[in-house]
Amino acid sequence: MVSIIIPVYNTGKDLEKCFKSILFQTYKNWECIVVNDCSTDVQTIDIINKWRKKHSNFIFIDKTINEGVDRARFLGLSMGKGDYFFFVDSDDWLEQDALEIMVKKAEDIDADIVVGKMCKYYIGGFSKKAFKLLRNGWKELSNMKN
Repeated sequence: MVSIIIPVYNTGKDLEKCFKSILFQTYKNWECIVVNDCSTDVQTIDIINKWRKKHSNFIFIDKTINEGVDRARFLGLSMGKGDYFFFVDSDDWLEQDALEIMVKKAEDIDADIVVGKMCKYYIGGFSKKAFKLLRNGWKELSNMKN
């Protein structure tokens, strides 16, 4: 099982897309732990409440004190039951087969850690940048126009 951990703080405009990208993964053995770090915007709270009622594999934790993203992630880690843990920011989304590819790779090579590529999308020009994680940081792989 994969425990997906999402710290949330006032990201209502992107949150629905993030949640849907997890819900529709081709790999189905997952739980999603959403740690609400005292969001104050109505849109974030409304989305969390809507998803809380509809999706049992989404586990919602509402903190009472805002302590930042690191503490929210650690709380999610302490609640997770998975063999693997996957962090997603609440303003990000995953490709549909992201978990399937990463779990397969981890199992194929008996890896403790698997790191995928990251793409940045910019509103307006819709340019897409792909990055690869190196030991000393992220390296840009390409800069393509869509």
